[in-house]
Amino acid sequence: MTSSDVQSLTPPRTLLPQWRLLWGTGAAVVAVAIAASLHGWRQSALLLLGAAIGAVLYHGRFGFSSGFRKLLQRQDGYPALMQLWLVALTCVAFAGVFSLGETLGWDLRPAIAPVGWAGLSGAFLFGIGMQLSRACGCGTLAAVGGGSYNLAITLGAFGIGAFVATLTRPLWSQLPAWEPWSFADKLGWGSALLLQLWVLLILAVVLWRWAPLPIVKSRRLWLAATAIALLYTATLLVDGQPWRVTWGLALTTAQAAQVLGWDPQSSVFWGRQLERLSSSLLADPSVITDLGLILGALSAAAYEGRWRWQGSLHPRAVSLAIAGGLSMGFGAFLAAGCNISAYLAGIASTSLHGWVWLGAALVGSWVGIRLRSRWQPEGATTRNG
Repeated sequence: MTSSDVQSLTPPRTLLPQWRLLWGTGAAVVAVAIAASLHGWRQSALLLLGAAIGAVLYHGRFGFSSGFRKLLQRQDGYPALMQLWLVALTCVAFAGVFSLGETLGWDLRPAIAPVGWAGLSGAFLFGIGMQLSRACGCGTLAAVGGGSYNLAITLGAFGIGAFVATLTRPLWSQLPAWEPWSFADKLGWGSALLLQLWVLLILAVVLWRWAPLPIVKSRRLWLAATAIALLYTATLLVDGQPWRVTWGLALTTAQAAQVLGWDPQSSVFWGRQLERLSSSLLADPSVITDLGLILGALSAAAYEGRWRWQGSLHPRAVSLAIAGGLSMGFGAFLAAGCNISAYLAGIASTSLHGWVWLGAALVGSWVGIRLRSRWQPEGATTRNG
């Protein structure tokens, strides 16, 4: 066990809350919630749910990219086991919501997508990007709220990568792909849930035997995973579909490009999205949830007395942030989502593409770890999701 491992298992020293920043962030949340309410109560609710997710991610130190990295690099399976717990809880919650929705006639849309070369390539690229930048989709948002300017660079590159993917969609959308396949459509929600829980249990047993778990276990991670599952299910109930990190970033970047003179009519994809491009960003569910997550993480950091701008402006660190963001953004759009909307929501929706995404992203993470080890400058490490 390294010194960093020991440090992560010891209670953090008590710091005083940064009250001015905390109250200022709270006021910002209230102001945005009021502005978002002009587009319906759901927008305000999604902002608050996003803020709650951001606070949980920051306070719980829960991360997807770090879980993959520790599993592949150190054979430490505990963070990955927490991911399986999160996925299992979300599967149960989604199955209950969708089953009830079918009975009551609710308009709910599961995260189901085709499986093909574009999706495989996209998940692989996303896995590489996660390890280059040391953050996932939601982890990048939370890290920006916590004050990481390296991840702020990654966030901008993420949006650009997703935007570029929309512009090149006519090229990669023609790649061979199977039709969307859902276990729930074939077996029903009850049988599909039991099948997926059985698979998750097998993975947990394999993980337990292959990657020894630490003697000291973090209750914080268990609670964080449980809270994220419940909050993510709440976004499904409010919006009618699972929260999509990538779409919010792609739309924000497209509107910024439009301000700079880009003509959306020149794009096949955006030519069909003119109404969304002309609407306020606060009217988009994904954008408002993304924004809420940043503000929630900022609030949690201020409450813990830990908010500060931090990072490294070493050219290699900046290039890693950019490369990681571009890879994640482009890959997420090809793969119909990131770790949240493709991996977590995909599996919870019983879509085959969610399981395929997990396998391809793990392979991509293995490659990304090795690329970063050759690229990373000494002394320029960061700790993110």
